[in-house]
Amino acid sequence: MPGWLAVGIVIPQDNERIIIWRATQAPATKPAFSRKKLREAELMVRLTKSILVFSTVICLLGSSVCTNAQTRRNTGKVTKKTMEMNAASMSVSNVEKLIFDLDTQYQRAVKMNDAATMDRILADDFVLVTGRGKTYTKADLLKDARAGTTVYEHQEDTNQTVRVWGDTAVITALLWEKGVSDGKPFDKKLWFSDTYMRTPHGWRYVFAQASLPLPDSP
Repeated sequence: MPGWLAVGIVIPQDNERIIIWRATQAPATKPAFSRKKLREAELMVRLTKSILVFSTVICLLGSSVCTNAQTRRNTGKVTKKTMEMNAASMSVSNVEKLIFDLDTQYQRAVKMNDAATMDRILADDFVLVTGRGKTYTKADLLKDARAGTTVYEHQEDTNQTVRVWGDTAVITALLWEKGVSDGKPFDKKLWFSDTYMRTPHGWRYVFAQASLPLPDSP
């Protein structure tokens, strides 16, 4: 607020000095901060606090959303992986049964000299290796079946075990063969491993490995 000042004026008069005092209004002194500036500062502080609170809320919400999203992704991955594992398990189980049935069909076809069924199951590059090191091809087995040189009384396998690795399956079993071949009787048991491969035309019998006849066989 403006104030009042006393101002003295010295006037020389006959070797005397006369001081005339006069009251005058002092200029107003501006305060360091006006009310307007203070209000603006207060508003700025409030605005800054609001921004900080808003930012904190957004960060918390964002963190929650990210956590939930990550949880859903992880859950989705676990669910998908579990489904894939279940599907793979079911697929392996189905293949095991298929190979079991297919090999049983093949042994029955051998017993009956059914060359057509043997031809359907055997791969074109099939190879059989016996316990004595002799090898037979698909053509050799089909020729023998068509000629009927071997008459079987028994051609059955037991203790079958099937293992699957993707497009490859191996069945191991104990085979009992009994019959007459070229007029000579035989009766023996032996272990064998048959390998099947998945092809564009289905599963095919591609390789066989047989043991020597077991010692208790005649």
